[in-house]
Order: sequence, then structure tokens, then C-alpha cells
Amino acid sequence: MANPTVTKLRKIANKKRRQIETSEKRLRSTLKRLQFKLNAFMVKEIIPQLETDADGNIRKTTNNKVRLEATNRLRTLVNRDVQKELRELFNTEYKKIKNSTDRYFKEFNPTRKQQIAINKINRRLIATFKKRMIANIKINTMISSLLAQNIKDGANVKDLRKDMTDFITGRDRLGVLEHEFWEKDGLEQFQVHARSLSQAYSKRLQLDWAIYAGGEIKTTREFCDERNGKVYSRSEISSWQDEDWQGKKKNHNIFIDVGGYNCRHEYDWISFELAVRLRPDIKD
Repeated sequence: MANPTVTKLRKIANKKRRQIETSEKRLRSTLKRLQFKLNAFMVKEIIPQLETDADGNIRKTTNNKVRLEATNRLRTLVNRDVQKELRELFNTEYKKIKNSTDRYFKEFNPTRKQQIAINKINRRLIATFKKRMIANIKINTMISSLLAQNIKDGANVKDLRKDMTDFITGRDRLGVLEHEFWEKDGLEQFQVHARSLSQAYSKRLQLDWAIYAGGEIKTTREFCDERNGKVYSRSEISSWQDEDWQGKKKNHNIFIDVGGYNCRHEYDWISFELAVRLRPDIKD
């Protein structure tokens, strides 16, 4: 097995972390743009068709019920445009993250068999995420329910436009897509993907030592602050699983979730020889 320098590995690892941040930014901007597209569809195409009285209150008419059923067009928009674009985005960004992860572990000369196994794991991780997150989008149902409730209540159309815009775009808060794909799991998905691939690589390459990497910011947890920049063995890391700390997730996996919710740290896996250089107290 090749034994690259720590300096080179850190440089590659930092590049991977920057790629994850770039992927997250692209996800956020895409979600915002899709939210504006959904809102424009509802405010400009669906809501203006509703029958109202002279004061702008929505009338409880058969025609309005029919127009509510026309939100099947919304379902088509979500399934065709939103899901398709999000699939393409995740495919692209996951590929970039995998390439940056491959680049790191290439320094340890994985065999062709090991690389094939990693590629298989990568495809399974992506398929699982798509099935859990993208294929089960309920956005159209939530938007349709909001419209139906306003029709039932005979709400004023101006209020409906405001409520619809607030719900879909979030205005100064998170919009409906940001809530589903950012606040819940989306923000961490790229990080989780990279960690999962790193875990798979490290096991196959028998790299059982890692640098707890990621740096420190004002909101860094005490758990991470105590470990940042230090070298640990796989068994030492595993022993943290039973510890309790603020931010630890339910069903926490110490190798994948690291320091918990929104944690920016990860394990930069290294060889025993490199670990000894960085932590001389290690005994063979």
C-alpha cells in the first residue's frame, strides 16, 4: 500500500470538503428557484381562475371545485419538473463528491476489485436516498390541501395569494421544498454520502486510523472541539458511540453522523504509519 504524506492528504481532503459546500449551495439555490416556479404556477395560473364575489371572496361553487381538481396539473409539474430536476442535481453532485472521495483514497492504491465494490455501494446509497426523499414528494398534496381549505372557508383571494406564497416560498423563512430537502435531511445528505463512502473505503483498505477533521467555528460542539485535529483508532472512535452529548442524533452512527446534527466534521482515514508520525504515543 502506498503511504502518501499527511500534507498531500489534507490538501485533497480540504478540496473534498469545499466540493460538499459547493454542492449544498447549488441544492439551496435550486430549491429556491423551483419554489418560485411552483408559486408562479399557483398564483398566476390556478388562483386567477377561481370564482369570487365583488369583494374578492372565493365562492363555494361547483366550478371552483372543478378548478380544484385541475390541480392535477400541479401534480404533473411536481412529478415531471421538480422531481426530474432534483434527480439530475443529486446525480451530478453525488458524482462530484464520489470523484473527490475517490481522489483521496486513490493515494492508498485500491485494487480494481475494491473499486468495483465501492462503486456498487455508491449506487445503492444514491438509490436509497432517491427512494426515501425524492420519489415520495408530497408537495402537490400539501399545496392542494391549502387551496382546498381556502375554497372551503371562502377566503379572500388576496389572502390566498399571500398564504400560498408564504407557504411555497417561505418569504424570509424556509419554503416548502427547502423544508423537505434542506431542513430535514437534504443539508446533510452530501456530507453523509461522503462519510459513507469513506467508511467503505477505509474498511476495504484496512485504514484503521483517522484524523478528526473539519476545523472549528463559533458553534462547534464541545464533543467536536475536544477531538478536532487529533488522531484516533477505529476502536477508539467506536467507543464514542455510547457517550451522550448535545446534538447527538437518535440512532446515531458515530462513523456516519460523527458529531451529530449539522456536524461539519469527518474522519480523514490514514495508515498506521502516518498515525504514528502524528501521534507518537501509539504502540504497535
